Amino acid sequence: MIVTIIAFTVVLGVLIFFHELGHFVMAKWVGIRVERFSLGFGPKIIGYTYGDTEYRLSALPLGGYVKMSGENPDEPLKGQPWEFGSRSVWERTRVVICGPGMNLVLAVVFLGLPFFMGRQVPAYLQTKPVIGWIDANSPAEKAGLQIGDLILSINEKELPDWQSVETLVATRPRTEMAIMVDREGERVLLHAKTEEITSIGMGRLGIDRYIPAKIGGLNPGFPAEKAGLQVGDQIVAIEDQPVQHWYELASMIHERPEIPVTFTIDRGGKVFKTEITPVAFESENRPSFASRFMNWVKGLFGYSSAVDSEKADQTATEETQKFGLIGISQYQETVIKKYGVWGSIKAGFNESLRLLKITFEFLYKLIAGKASPKSLGGPIMIAHVAGEAAKTGMAELIYFMGFLSLQLGILNLLPIPVLDGGHLLFFCIEFIHGKPPSIKAREIAQQIGLVFLLLLMVYVVYNDIIRYLFR
Repeated sequence: MIVTIIAFTVVLGVLIFFHELGHFVMAKWVGIRVERFSLGFGPKIIGYTYGDTEYRLSALPLGGYVKMSGENPDEPLKGQPWEFGSRSVWERTRVVICGPGMNLVLAVVFLGLPFFMGRQVPAYLQTKPVIGWIDANSPAEKAGLQIGDLILSINEKELPDWQSVETLVATRPRTEMAIMVDREGERVLLHAKTEEITSIGMGRLGIDRYIPAKIGGLNPGFPAEKAGLQVGDQIVAIEDQPVQHWYELASMIHERPEIPVTFTIDRGGKVFKTEITPVAFESENRPSFASRFMNWVKGLFGYSSAVDSEKADQTATEETQKFGLIGISQYQETVIKKYGVWGSIKAGFNESLRLLKITFEFLYKLIAGKASPKSLGGPIMIAHVAGEAAKTGMAELIYFMGFLSLQLGILNLLPIPVLDGGHLLFFCIEFIHGKPPSIKAREIAQQIGLVFLLLLMVYVVYNDIIRYLFR
């Protein structure tokens, strides 16, 4: 909890602070007087005045704000050149746009920095997308996809590796797909429609790579650790029934809560048997939203996926049932990749473009009703995901900050009154008509925008509460 609170405060505080710093720097640049620059909100803790500006540290360290002279529409102007309202439309536009602009620049930096620091990349993400698992009754099974098929393209888009396949499928729920595969040297075209994981608004086909039934981690106090199993052990059979895939292993364990089970273990070539009784859990058969979201984000970024149970439930069932766990996680082979300064900048820029495309595709589908609004999250989700990222490592926390900075920049550019995009919309109207909209019109528009944002905030907080308190 402490890590989550600290991570949330740092992440949100840094991003909002740099947003306001963008406004501040450009205002100073064009000659507008900045009366106050505050790090944090609420009552002042300490502060000092330098020139025309009071710099202060306030009680709530979640960002900051800039107060410019003459920026409020109802504030009487003195006709002075240092007043915001007295400057040209172009100068005011530059000041306003530099807030979200700073977030977009920061996104490139934060998304590129982990490439320079060194990334722990799951080896499979860069391998050819050969299907190693198909869920029963999934779109993939119904379409006729088979284990061993090599995915060549989806909707005529070539997909060279698993990362490109996972990203495309996850961002296209309820989408018809023409899937070209190589099946034993022969090209086969199959058609499937992705399902939507309604709780997070993401798409799935029901396919995965081959994952060996090899132990990558042990949960303290669970039956596997107590039985003496070790990281690196290969589970080759359960009750003398051969196990080929991790998901087979997970299914067999889930089906045997509180039932003694004989495991056949291969430890470095030495094969032995041991009896373990899975503990019974009665809850939703799926990991937390924070873990699912982080796993998806990690997949987009190319990071190792953390598994908080034997199998991340790909069907995201909402049913409550009793299932068995022994406290193991799958083995994940990773490689460390480092980039130079220029390579990191280029990689950060490319990642920003890729995530921009994904974000706008999602916004379009959300407006068109093709994506679920349940996937929207608020401050509780941000806190949970920031905490998960912080626990994983500094590089991933920085990457998540880059991802969030990109979203913050895009959000603020939307033409909604109260946001920076709303001010830019007013400036466009002023430029076209030669005069700004009336104060009354702006007040009404801002009230509508404020109500919309408040309703949106209530909705996303409701989503968060349902995810975390009633999961």
